[in-house]
Amino acid sequence: MPEAAVLAAGPDRTGARVALVAGFLASAGLPLYIHLPGFAAELGLPLATIGALLLAIRVFDCVQDPALGLLAERWRDRRGMLAALSLAALGLGMAAIFLGQPGL
Repeated sequence: MPEAAVLAAGPDRTGARVALVAGFLASAGLPLYIHLPGFAAELGLPLATIGALLLAIRVFDCVQDPALGLLAERWRDRRGMLAALSLAALGLGMAAIFLGQPGL
């Protein structure tokens, strides 16, 4: 391929954009890892149990993320409905977290 064609196409910056979003999302979880040992000690939970729970969440993410990507690709024409379903799931999750009974 001639050099002019490569320069005209420009560099692919998709990876940089994905990395930027992933960096912001990862930094949002940083306080969890900082404060979790103190909460675990207060509740009497071993750190190994906390680590196993965090690992289980990451393994679930490894399955969930590609499945959600396929769903988004398949429902490309119905993005409004997918956004509404996501918003409803977010609302239910927030309600479960903040309206739950203490001690359960």
